[in-house]
Formats: sequence, structure tokens, C-alpha cells
Amino acid sequence: LGLLAQVIGAASLEITLNLYVLDFVARRDIAAFEPKRIFFAAGAWALGPWLGVWLKANFGAWATYGLAAAAAAALLACFWYLRLTENPALPRGRLAPPNPVKYLARFFAQPRLRLSWFLATGRAGWWAMFFIYAPIYAVTAGLGEETGGAIVSIGLAALFLVPLWGRLVRRFGMRRMLIAGYAAAGAPTVAVAWAAPWPWLGAAMLVAAAVAASIVDGAGNTPFLRAVRPLERPEMTTVFGTFRHTSQLVPPAAFAVLLRAFALPAVFVASGLSLLALAWFARYIPKRM
Repeated sequence: LGLLAQVIGAASLEITLNLYVLDFVARRDIAAFEPKRIFFAAGAWALGPWLGVWLKANFGAWATYGLAAAAAAALLACFWYLRLTENPALPRGRLAPPNPVKYLARFFAQPRLRLSWFLATGRAGWWAMFFIYAPIYAVTAGLGEETGGAIVSIGLAALFLVPLWGRLVRRFGMRRMLIAGYAAAGAPTVAVAWAAPWPWLGAAMLVAAAVAASIVDGAGNTPFLRAVRPLERPEMTTVFGTFRHTSQLVPPAAFAVLLRAFALPAVFVASGLSLLALAWFARYIPKRM
């Protein structure tokens, strides 16, 4: 029940925040806005994994979940304090609520929206793998639980580099940077399997892959935000938001099947190859972006 509530809450928040961006941030400013958004979240992402493990080890699981609940309550209080509302310049719709199935088909019928969803799913899927299997790798390799949490935290600290990647995106183009980012993250992820006999080298490969993955986060959701049509924003944003839940469900399920026949390094090979495939598909991003 707790996981279900967390998923519903995260989905509602993700969709709402994307709509705020589309309402209040001009299209020409989105490429500069997305790196800033990720940068300001980097501190929590970097500290959270290690702190959660440390709290659980020293105080119990209640401390980890209690801190997360307090953060959610603080966010709710912030929303109430700011009195965030819909853009008053936009007219309120008077039509009946649309059929979600109809917009699902319409979303995937548009090549640019379809590409943005697959690229976002692949990016989030890699991070989901990193959150789960980097600590498992550390424990099975004898590095310990706290080291596993530290690997994730150090890797996520690379998100502080996102403003730099954002500048490079605006200079060299999103297409080139995403191709480079997916490829640069995929190669060391595959190499973790090769480095399995040397645990610290494998950990370094995971951190290197996370640094490269932060290049992809420099673009964030810009491919979708630039492609969606203004009149379809609420419906298309709802469909696009499914990438996060797909990335949380499908890769772990696929890895669970994979691990029935192969050892843990196979997870890193499969995940790395998927990023290399996404580097190929990123070629289809319009050059003007």
C-alpha cells in the first residue's frame, strides 16, 4: 500500500510540474531551464542513497522512511505557501475528460513524441538499474553495504555537472550531446562485467558511467517539451509521464529473468548495450534541436 501511494504521488507530482514548465517557461528557454532543475535536485539525489543506508544501519528502517515522509510533508507545505495555481492566461477547458486510450494511440503515432518517450525510458531505466544493482554489486563483491550506498551517492553527485552539459548542449546541439552521452555511459556499464574480478575497478566503472549518464540528464525532458503541441499538453504530458513507471517496472523484471540463467555481470552488459542502442536512435533527433 505504501509503494502504491508513493507511485501515485510521484506520478501526480511529475505530471503537474511538467505542466507548470510548459505553462510558464518559454519554449526557447526550456533548454536552459532543464539543466537548472536537475542541478538543484542533485544535492538530494547525491546525499539520499548513502544517508538512507546509514540511517537504516544505525537507527532502523523507520528513520529512513520517516525522513522521506518529512521531505514530502515539507514539499506539500511549500506548495501551500507559494499558492501555486494554473496559468491564468490560459482558458479553462469545458470539454468532457478525454479518453486516455485515445491519447495513448495519438502520442505514439507522433514520431518525435515516441522518440522522446523511448529516450527518457532508457535514461530512467539505466538509473533504476544503477540504484538497485550498484549496491548489490558492492555487497556481492565484498565491498559492503555502506560502500554500495556511497557508490550510488558519488555517481549521483555527477548531476552537479548538469549546468555544464546544458551549456554544451546549447553550443553543440542536443542531438550530438545525447549521442555522446548514451554511448559514453553504455561503454563503461558493459565494462563492469569485464572488471568483475576487480571490485574497486568495477565500482569505478559504475561511477564513470553515472558521470556520462549525467550528460544525458543535461537535456532532461527537453525533447518532449519541445515536441509537444500546446493544445495537447495535459493529455500528452500524462502519457509521457508513464516513462518513469515503465523504467521502474520493465528493466527490473527483465533483469530478474536474465539472472535466472546468468550471473550478475549480465545485468550490466544488458543495460550497457541498451544505452548504446539509444545512442543510435538519438541520431533521429532533429538537427535544429
